[in-house]
Amino acid sequence: MLSLLTIASFLSLTSAIICPENYCDLVTVLKIECKGSVLRHGGFCDCNQICARIEGETCGILVFMGVNETGICDTGLVCSLVVVDGVEEHRCTKVVEAQTTRQPVEETCGTPCRRKSVHCAISMIVFEGQWFANCDAEGNFLPEQCDNTDHCFCVNTTTGAVLEGTKVIGNANC
Repeated sequence: MLSLLTIASFLSLTSAIICPENYCDLVTVLKIECKGSVLRHGGFCDCNQICARIEGETCGILVFMGVNETGICDTGLVCSLVVVDGVEEHRCTKVVEAQTTRQPVEETCGTPCRRKSVHCAISMIVFEGQWFANCDAEGNFLPEQCDNTDHCFCVNTTTGAVLEGTKVIGNANC
């Protein structure tokens, strides 16, 4: 806990050192060409203009050490979670598409298996032997699950309870 507090304090302090008060008064703002809209208050210390993301581009906001890598979607677009080649990513999509394709959290995380999946589980702590569920299309547990130490085991497909004596390194052949 102390190390987490130390890291948070360090990051706050470095951000303050990197972006001193009135720093933007010293920056010359260059005119930029964008496929979409031009947004103010982006880039290093929020002193520059940045391009809004257009449809299909990745989106989201990452701020680290005073650098604001902003992926704000253009007008009429929203940052939505989509699946691209089997991988979940945030992309700019039209508002209508996002409303019709987005599933409510209750629906996507409504079964015990889905609540234990990576998509629904929120965990800042990683421990040895931790596992996230793999679910079938109906939201039930797949018979074989594996943890972060490459141990696999059999589970009850309804409850997810680990079946006694099935934990092995590699394939558990459930």
